[in-house]
Amino acid sequence: MIPDRLLDGTNALNGEELQDLAITSIPSYKLDRFTSKYPHYCALTYEFACKTSTYSAHAFVGSISHDWHPLGFSQNPREDRCDLPSAKYCEYTSWDAAGQEYHNKFGARAFLIRNLEINKIPNRVMIDFDRPYDQVIPDIGKD
Repeated sequence: MIPDRLLDGTNALNGEELQDLAITSIPSYKLDRFTSKYPHYCALTYEFACKTSTYSAHAFVGSISHDWHPLGFSQNPREDRCDLPSAKYCEYTSWDAAGQEYHNKFGARAFLIRNLEINKIPNRVMIDFDRPYDQVIPDIGKD
């Protein structure tokens, strides 16, 4: 049990944001669905990942590695984004611009979810790479 749930009782998210985060369908992960909210979500991520936090959720999430980028992928080579000021940490103009900047540094996209039995995850998509240096995750979120 998580006694001090992330963001509970903080009023950090408004009603519309709470409704958006309750949607878990694959298309809901598309960046264009929450681009306007990204600066706020990212600022919250910065607080969680880079500042000393009292959230007990830290024990359940594990560490967020320095190679993690707030857009949801790992970077290679590693760059500690926590060394950046919040505004730079969360800087984002478009996915195309980010793609240009991180094209040769892009690792893997990752989504943090609670631990579930794999066979019980609804609408799951499993991807198994046998050549991870040649293969990329397909864009499964497009309409």
